[in-house]
Amino acid sequence: RIKWTRFVTPLPTGLSPICPLMGLLENTPLGCRLVFGLCGGYYLVFLLEPHLLFDLHVVCRPKDVIYGWQVPRLLLASFAHSSLLGLLLAGLVSWRRFAALENRAGTTAFLTWFVMTSLIVHSAYCLVAVLTLPFLGDWLMNSEVHGLYPVLVANLVSSIKDTDNSSVWLWPLPFYVSTRNFPLVVMTLSWLLHMDSHLDVSVAYFTSVVFPDFFEEPNSDFLDRVEQALGKGFQGLLQGFDCFVCRPPVGEVSGLGLKFTEVPDLENPPKPPVVEAPK
Repeated sequence: RIKWTRFVTPLPTGLSPICPLMGLLENTPLGCRLVFGLCGGYYLVFLLEPHLLFDLHVVCRPKDVIYGWQVPRLLLASFAHSSLLGLLLAGLVSWRRFAALENRAGTTAFLTWFVMTSLIVHSAYCLVAVLTLPFLGDWLMNSEVHGLYPVLVANLVSSIKDTDNSSVWLWPLPFYVSTRNFPLVVMTLSWLLHMDSHLDVSVAYFTSVVFPDFFEEPNSDFLDRVEQALGKGFQGLLQGFDCFVCRPPVGEVSGLGLKFTEVPDLENPPKPPVVEAPK
């Protein structure tokens, strides 16, 4: 038998700063790579041609979504960014949370959760724009919102009920805030970095407070329907990547982990215990 030996060629000295980034990329699952890759791609589009970002019908404007039936804006708006600092902060806060969610529930579950969360929070924003027409006029209907913060804030708020009242370090500042107040800090920083109070983040916050169950990971039955709708070809394409995370065994995925449930075997049901008659 031939024994193969793998030789690793060391990187040149000039590439040493890239090693931490390469390690970070290797530890990032497929779904997170797709999300952050699209965010970075749309930001490059904004740098090359700022008006092109709006011409591509990416940002969420309630008037176009409702009257123009441009429903894809509800999803694409989560990838569009026009501020580098805002994009870096969103990636810094959401990377660990999104990666943990995907590693726990699987790539298909994470992508399904991301799509559904983006649709819900931006649909809620459009609904608020319609309800405030008698009071604010067309202001919200013509406002353009975009960014990863609504999805991030919804995830932070919906997971509060599953965490204790611990503190979060606001790195690199020497300050700590409670976990329950951390979403408010993220909202404030997003407003400061964009120099504007994005009301879509506020709508996402209150929506996730009132309906936290809407932003939980999808259950197994819903994922089965999603995989059936996508087809085996698309699933096989995703599974071809080494960073693809398979679905966990059949069970109930909760906010903090996986609660396994025993699946009954219908073909070989358990035999009832034999009770011997007393002698």
